[in-house]
Amino acid sequence: MGWNRTLLGIPVLFLGVALHAQGGEVLRALSARPVPEARVGNAKEGVRTHFIYQFLPQGIPLMDDFSVDRTRKRWATEDDPGVTLSETLYRLSVNGVSTPDMVFSLDTTFRYLVDIEDPDSVITIREPLPEVEVLVRNVTAYPAEGELLMVWPAYNVFDTLQRPPADTLPLFNPSLRQDSLLVYTVPPDPGTYVMNGVPSPLILWEDDDVYVNDTYAVNPPTIGVATFDGLARNGLPYDFANFSAYGIADRLTSVPINLQYPAGDSI
Repeated sequence: MGWNRTLLGIPVLFLGVALHAQGGEVLRALSARPVPEARVGNAKEGVRTHFIYQFLPQGIPLMDDFSVDRTRKRWATEDDPGVTLSETLYRLSVNGVSTPDMVFSLDTTFRYLVDIEDPDSVITIREPLPEVEVLVRNVTAYPAEGELLMVWPAYNVFDTLQRPPADTLPLFNPSLRQDSLLVYTVPPDPGTYVMNGVPSPLILWEDDDVYVNDTYAVNPPTIGVATFDGLARNGLPYDFANFSAYGIADRLTSVPINLQYPAGDSI
């Protein structure tokens, strides 16, 4: 036995149905539930970030009456206590080396050799610049997957034999520019929670897509409910512009569950 997780997810339509006294139905966008903690991006302007959250495992029996919100609020910033920079992933690298000024072209660039010894018969020879094998990562997502591409320097060289030195002209809009993704590690929440007299880690759920509340349910069996309301974690519809969008939306994923028990245990 080892670690395990429980995942709950349901397809949710991102729309609502308004019923009117005179009959008929009208489709409208799902209403919002703005979350005060929501911010426009967790990173500084122009810097991409990703946060890896650590969790303390839970034992069994595993119960939650949702009287307390035990979801992990994923609003960490790099300045929070205990948050550490664990990795910097660069978009472009050559032979494992990355520099901030890396730019490349997906189209062939050239060295132009120009001989103007005879003004009436200018000779121009065009030679492709050497290709470069570059690892290009997608730093808009984590893990950052990459692929090897053959590219060219993001400039052309014009070498007039009678007028040295050669002129290097950068491309106005190169195909590939350097970028990076800063990966931070967020330590486990140190809080505890007592259930049936047994203390356990406060956080039971890894994500906060569902809305834990005590107001949505009708005659609830407990004083709290976890509502799969089809709204994103910031309280807004996942796809506000596309009212007919549908698919898997809210998720409720448990933290790792400790199943390291003796082989003869009834579990």
